[in-house]
Amino acid sequence: MYVMSKFYYKAKDKAGNIINGNINSGSISEAALHLEKDGLIIIEINEAQNSLPRPHQKKLHYKDLQKIQFSTGDKLEFFNSFYFMYNSGLSLQQVFDSIVNSTSNKKIKILSQRILTKIESGYSLKEAVDENDAVLGRAYSTLLTAGEQSGKLENILSKIIKSLNREVEVKKNIISSLTYPAFIFCLAFAVLLFFKFFVLKVFASMGDYSSLSVSSLLVAAIIKIVIIYAVLGAVITVIILNKTFVNKIYNFLIKVPVISGMFKEYLFSNFFAVTSLAYEAGIPAANAIELGNSVINISDIHRKINQAVKRIYSGCEITTAFKTAGVFSSYAISQVSSGEKSGDLDKTMMVVSDSYEKQLDTSLKSLLKLVEPIMIIIIGIFVGYILYTGYTGYYQGIMNMF
Repeated sequence: MYVMSKFYYKAKDKAGNIINGNINSGSISEAALHLEKDGLIIIEINEAQNSLPRPHQKKLHYKDLQKIQFSTGDKLEFFNSFYFMYNSGLSLQQVFDSIVNSTSNKKIKILSQRILTKIESGYSLKEAVDENDAVLGRAYSTLLTAGEQSGKLENILSKIIKSLNREVEVKKNIISSLTYPAFIFCLAFAVLLFFKFFVLKVFASMGDYSSLSVSSLLVAAIIKIVIIYAVLGAVITVIILNKTFVNKIYNFLIKVPVISGMFKEYLFSNFFAVTSLAYEAGIPAANAIELGNSVINISDIHRKINQAVKRIYSGCEITTAFKTAGVFSSYAISQVSSGEKSGDLDKTMMVVSDSYEKQLDTSLKSLLKLVEPIMIIIIGIFVGYILYTGYTGYYQGIMNMF
């Protein structure tokens, strides 16, 4: 059977104009020959990955579409693909068709196929994306459609990618800052368990075990430690996947000194970044702030910002509404006031976002300085317990020999 593949190309016509398009052909060389016969000068040509005729593609079921949840990394990959294809001059239909055929990320493939199906059926990008705002997030879905309607889609896509890159970078900094202390704690706890399950038992029955019995004790101890860590890992995974429970944890941690400041700095950095993007896309200020509030998952803060939005809808100035919310720093409010008066609200809000991000970086460094002595104390307690129980076990073992 002669299989046709799809190839995306960038070429120059006789007048020197850049043309982007796609062509179905049996091979890349045949596609190139066909384009050259049409008088085009090929600049770039690539085969779409997994490129098969549409009837042979695996059908995506609606139940699959209901289950997908995008991480920040998934969103970044999706918007990067969208921006690259759209910036190449492809139509929206070609953009999503290309993403479906080229991505290896199943979640992105499912979402892109769903949007493509809607667009092919005559729906607008707004209608196709609005139906999937639970996947992309209401803020980014609205920004997409606002960008298209204002004729600034390429610019908005670029800003969305920048915003998501910032969020990914912040998360990486948080994880990298806490990885070393977490690793040291896990290692110390593993040593403690090993001592409890193996060394103490050997000491307690000194002289009663053969080498085979000691080997059995060692294997049993290792198995117990692996099981304990597997159970802990499973519990942590279940907690992370349970959004309701995670939000409850967030709402608890927001009340804990030091940690609460970090949470607020992270949330407000994202809030002002999204609000700035929305305002730049031409969305009215109150709606832009409402979109920014959609990324806040702390119920108390979310509620207070909602109250501020209601006041703005009623005619209150943004600066006054933010003051009465009682959640933003005086610096943030002064910048918003300056932006509101000068008409550069989108720029000043991005400045505030940068400020909160820098504060978060400083808070992380301060937390690490606090964590180090705490870890020393915890490890000291572990070592003390090991020395005490080791001495007791050894003494008991000596007494058993007489």
